[in-house]
Amino acid sequence: MNSRQTITFFTIILVAILAAFIVWPRVAMTQQDEAPQKKQQTPTIDEYQPKSTLVTKEHKIDRAKFPFIDIHSHHWNPTPEEVDRLVKEMDAINLRVMVNLSGGEREKN
Repeated sequence: MNSRQTITFFTIILVAILAAFIVWPRVAMTQQDEAPQKKQQTPTIDEYQPKSTLVTKEHKIDRAKFPFIDIHSHHWNPTPEEVDRLVKEMDAINLRVMVNLSGGEREKN
């Protein structure tokens, strides 16, 4: 190919590309306008009912494998009976230490 043919070839290619960029958005808009408009409305938080796709076997754990500490709990003025029940429940799940953050005041003598 001589230089004149090369310039002509690339000019034709360039014109074709520019024409495509000019015509293509109009064609896309026309096709979009012709498509039936199915307006999808966003559901409200009350209407939103997602379907879970997570499927797994349940593996219920009743007792921790290793002893653990609960660093934030509240027990307002527990009676001795409530403390005994709480200690039994702690032993059942392997809870060794519980930090009671309920606060309170000492009784004044």
